[in-house]
Amino acid sequence: MIAVEASTGLPVGKRLTASVTREDGTTLSAVAFKEWLLRRDPRPLENEAYLLPGLKKTDVPVGSEVRLEPAFALGTAHSASVAAQFQSLGWSLTKEFRVAGDIEPYEYLFEWHREGEPVYPTNQ
Repeated sequence: MIAVEASTGLPVGKRLTASVTREDGTTLSAVAFKEWLLRRDPRPLENEAYLLPGLKKTDVPVGSEVRLEPAFALGTAHSASVAAQFQSLGWSLTKEFRVAGDIEPYEYLFEWHREGEPVYPTNQ
């Protein structure tokens, strides 16, 4: 587990990719999952922490640089029909963007959480 001081904006509980670069220049990759740490000092403070299953503490020595990024692809649709195609291909709808007062979203955001390369709709 690694803890960071700054907020990254990465999603909580979703699979991420971590790239660890040690001070000696060697690198390794791992899966990571973001969690929140809550501590009191004396007021509550939240910090991000990342679980790196499969790595030992000695794999990430102090001074290592860790780069974290989503382990999923993103896709967008600008119509309900294309959004339906994304969903039928196995994409997860994560957000709909609407103008205030409009019923129909003007954009849909999808994430690909399946194994392998993402499959995109043919008529984007």
